[in-house]
Amino acid sequence: MPSDLVVIGGGPGGYGAALRAAQLGARVTLVEADKLGGVCLNVGCIPTKALLWSAEVYHLVQQAGQFGVRTADPSIDWPTMQARKQEVVNKLVGGVQMLLDRAGVTVIAGKARFAGPKDLIVESRGGKQTLSASRFIVATGSSPMRLPIPGLDLPGVLDSTGALSLESLPKTMLIVGGGAVGLEFASLYATLGVKVTVVEMLPRLAPLADADVGEA
Repeated sequence: MPSDLVVIGGGPGGYGAALRAAQLGARVTLVEADKLGGVCLNVGCIPTKALLWSAEVYHLVQQAGQFGVRTADPSIDWPTMQARKQEVVNKLVGGVQMLLDRAGVTVIAGKARFAGPKDLIVESRGGKQTLSASRFIVATGSSPMRLPIPGLDLPGVLDSTGALSLESLPKTMLIVGGGAVGLEFASLYATLGVKVTVVEMLPRLAPLADADVGEA
């Protein structure tokens, strides 16, 4: 039976649209090529904030004596920080799956391409299948930008996804880009003791934010 709506992409835009359409009575199918939750839940906002919170707790414990709290010298357990980050991600992704299941949304793992105005071909490990629907929402999300800089394929050069899954903390790090993402990583790793250098092409940091933010 054809769906009323097929949503391509299971990130915040896609799964939110799928849930709302199902609540309004539509027969909804959601196609996701990788993991539910998209960049935000898996390799973006959520894991970044989980690690930033660990860094903030470490920094606060370092300052505990100023508040009259005596502690031994705190140390960083990076593998445990990474494990907690993944627990947070898994919990939220599992919550998205549960919401979709309860709403009656059919979730298909695979990569979709249009075969016509009302047809999709979805390729997955199990082969190909064709989906038909009267309406489609394309919510395929984002991916790291490839800058025109020679040597980006060399060892030690990471994108934002790689920077979230380092096996150990490096001694030094150079971050190309002083926007929101770059500054988040700079704050995280500098707080954990990494010597960080940020390179920004424009005259100030956070160039897309208010000038006062970048100046601060």
